[in-house]
Amino acid sequence: MAPPLHPRSAPARRALRPTLLACRQIDAVDDALGRALVGADFDPARHRSLGLVTVDQDDSTYIALDEATKHAPVDVVFARSFYAGSRHASGPYSGEILGVLAGADPDHVAAGLWVVKEHLATAVAFETFAGEPWTSKDGP
Repeated sequence: MAPPLHPRSAPARRALRPTLLACRQIDAVDDALGRALVGADFDPARHRSLGLVTVDQDDSTYIALDEATKHAPVDVVFARSFYAGSRHASGPYSGEILGVLAGADPDHVAAGLWVVKEHLATAVAFETFAGEPWTSKDGP
């Protein structure tokens, strides 16, 4: 068994940032389209504008969508992970997501989308160690 690493010799950590794949805004959504996209959570009286995002890390995106509701008058009306047809993620960082924000005003939705983009770029990420991955053969 290898001796334990001294804290100063531990591998450096690096962030695995999510990638925003698409970001679109519908300023004035038709009621029928809103219900078709969102379902029962669509409220035409409160949700006149929609913002859609797709990202390659679902966990990070759920956090960013929640953060948007704290900084802009928007609701998360849809958020679902997709695993390329599988029932579960194929790896620890996988899982694409479609998230939809809704608000009464296009400016509110634009503000919510800005928060999502900023949070994904600066605040949330997975972390890994630089270099070769650790295996069970390396020690306990």
